[in-house]
Amino acid sequence: MKDEEDIGSYMLIVNEVVNSIRGLGKEIEDKVIVKNILRSLTSRFDTKISAIEEVKDLNSFTLVEMRGSFISYKIRIGKAKIDDKEDILKAIKSSKSNTYVNEDEASYMEESNFVRKLKREQG
Repeated sequence: MKDEEDIGSYMLIVNEVVNSIRGLGKEIEDKVIVKNILRSLTSRFDTKISAIEEVKDLNSFTLVEMRGSFISYKIRIGKAKIDDKEDILKAIKSSKSNTYVNEDEASYMEESNFVRKLKREQG
């Protein structure tokens, strides 16, 4: 994996390679692929890798579970950045109108941003 490479695109490349190998008639168990992927990730994923290794049984951890785990991690990391932007926008909005954004409106904005981000990840 390259330092600037996205986890989603990396997983697509790995899936293509695995499917090509399986297409040639060679059977590779998910546990072997999972362990190789975890070893090949960059240091920015060290905390997530450690959490997976501590909590999950790598012998039964599937590629689908791993991909889902990393996508949720990516969304969580991205959400932290979005929350910072939302706080700035809320502060600007409240200073312009001299009113505070109510909790329902803030919750709605946060939920819509999450849904938009989720759609981009799936698309």
